[in-house]
Amino acid sequence: MLPTIADLAHVTTPRPADWEGGSLVSLLTSGGSGTVQRLREEYVVHFPHYDKDALGPASAILLGDYKLIRVYETGQRLLFDLAQDPGERRDLASQLPDKVRDLDARLTTYLQTVNAQLPTLNATSFRVPIRSRSRPEVSPRRQGGQGRKTPQRIHAEITCAIRPSVKLVPQRSK
Repeated sequence: MLPTIADLAHVTTPRPADWEGGSLVSLLTSGGSGTVQRLREEYVVHFPHYDKDALGPASAILLGDYKLIRVYETGQRLLFDLAQDPGERRDLASQLPDKVRDLDARLTTYLQTVNAQLPTLNATSFRVPIRSRSRPEVSPRRQGGQGRKTPQRIHAEITCAIRPSVKLVPQRSK
């Protein structure tokens, strides 16, 4: 966004050669028919920290119609064709291993180029296997039948596994 803000503010100071991003001004002023000039054709999102996301620390690279997610906790790679599957429900990693290798190599090169901080894995964390996003997590049979676990419920269970002093409130049946 910084290049867009600089262009809108008519900043004339030369910009650093390695400035990330591209200006959206041509798109904004031409009804969306302009182009964005960027240093790289791929777009990378890198979040090496633990937060409320069930994936944990992860990086993603978008190139063309494809998005690859690198999950640091498990080493898993998730691949999605955003043109066919914008909701990211069908992981294509096992069907397109060459595309996974290509995007993963580009992601590694990018992270090395920008000297990105890599995550320090939490050795005491409770590891949850990541399944295809098309199959929701189903909790084990309990009194009252089965139910889907929400991301908040999974987070609460992980917190209780890490910190025994935290007590889990029973999930209400729907």
